[in-house]
Amino acid sequence: MAWHEAYEVVCANDTLYCVVGQLDAQAALDAAGGKHVVSLPEAKFSNATFARFLAKVAHSFAVAALGADGFHPVLPNFIRNGGDKPRIFVGGELEIPPAQPYAYEIDLGTMQSANGSRYLAVRMRLLSYLGTPVYTVIVGDRFEGDLASVGHGYAKPIQVAIMGDDGVPIFSAGQ
Repeated sequence: MAWHEAYEVVCANDTLYCVVGQLDAQAALDAAGGKHVVSLPEAKFSNATFARFLAKVAHSFAVAALGADGFHPVLPNFIRNGGDKPRIFVGGELEIPPAQPYAYEIDLGTMQSANGSRYLAVRMRLLSYLGTPVYTVIVGDRFEGDLASVGHGYAKPIQVAIMGDDGVPIFSAGQ
């Protein structure tokens, strides 16, 4: 990877260079003028693995809110064994809402199919302060329960800061 392909992030009066993949460390330091250089390994992303991760979070939240016997779960087999059709359980919203000062937002709700079946769903947004997408995960079918007694709108305000070597924040968000 050539240096001009690296990411440059301006932080206050300083510049932080984030390098993805392999790069000559001396060339990076020279280009950054001896300032902060962070090297990150190239990451591989799997939609199926990410869908299973979201399914685990959603299933755990539903069990915590309703109890293991409070609904008819549909995710355990998918969580354990995966599958070639995660879109059956995991979806998302078309538009990404603005960032919020929360670590996450998560809530239970119900959805009804065209044939009238009622499903239990978890709507979640992880790392809300980064402006991430909202996902909906179907966690149960044939749901006939009442969600009125379950707490809704779980959102936790946070303060996020990434500290430089000198202890001075180079990035902060939140309240």
